[in-house]
Amino acid sequence: MKSEDRLGNTKYWLLATAILVLVSAGIAGTYLFDDEVSSGNKIKIACFDLKVDGGDTPPALVDISGILPGESFLTTIPLRIVGDREGKVSVTFDNFKLIESNDTEPELTAKTGTNTAELWEGFYVSVNGGSRSTLKDGLTKSIGILKPNETTYVVLKFDAKTSITNDYQGDSFTFDIILKAEQQ
Repeated sequence: MKSEDRLGNTKYWLLATAILVLVSAGIAGTYLFDDEVSSGNKIKIACFDLKVDGGDTPPALVDISGILPGESFLTTIPLRIVGDREGKVSVTFDNFKLIESNDTEPELTAKTGTNTAELWEGFYVSVNGGSRSTLKDGLTKSIGILKPNETTYVVLKFDAKTSITNDYQGDSFTFDIILKAEQQ
């Protein structure tokens, strides 16, 4: 019997030891850990805002009066990208509207006039001394890449074509200048 008791005691102690090891491992597993915390992380969206003459809603940038065929007019526009990135800037001419004069000059009427082109097509425009293009709706010209937080002066040159005729004497036109910056 003693050998059976001994065998029973051995099983008992082996079982007790196994349970104790498993419980200890479980307890040790719940108490052994390590956390590393990185705090204060931040993501900021870049600022990208084109300023024309220091603001967001520029007044009329071109006001030419009394121009004759063959004459030129320059206007300088200060541009600045406020923010973190450089940008590709362009200028588009759009929304042209003819304003016919009520003066009594010897102007031909629309029905008898010989000029079929729009008045604004009687002008060339160039940007910063670049190539000239005939002024028309939707004309877009590249200004170039502007660095952030640096003022760049853009020169628009308007040349009245020598082909402007008496048909337009005293007439004028209005148009929009759209300055657009795209981040690079």
